[in-house]
Amino acid sequence: MKKLSLEIKIALIVLAVIVVGVIIYFCYSSVSKLNDVRSSNDIIDKANKEIDASQLSLTTVQLNTICEKLYKAMNGLGTDIDAVYDSFSIANSRSDVLAIIATFGVRDGETLQEWLSGDLAQDEILHLNSLLAAKNINYQF
Repeated sequence: MKKLSLEIKIALIVLAVIVVGVIIYFCYSSVSKLNDVRSSNDIIDKANKEIDASQLSLTTVQLNTICEKLYKAMNGLGTDIDAVYDSFSIANSRSDVLAIIATFGVRDGETLQEWLSGDLAQDEILHLNSLLAAKNINYQF
């Protein structure tokens, strides 16, 4: 049986290290995504638990429409900030805002809070919060 040359041995060792590195990366990535999903589900569960049904003014159809409008306003390049503000202007209570958060759920791996944080500048988030506060809605993004 022929002995492998030193160069081939080194190449095989490098290849093995790369394969192990890729496996570790994918395992870490999978665990990280699983933790993100758990965290997202916790946020949605918390919102659902805090909703006071007697304070809800939005129907299921309205909630779904608002969430679709929000998603379309933030998905892709650019953000339609006016559509975001309009979506929340329909909310009349903290429970309405929580219901919007819960109904939005997780889209493309992110909660509504994560979408807003990623798409809106800090002054836009402050303006959104002030719109809610003006309606005596005690919720801050």
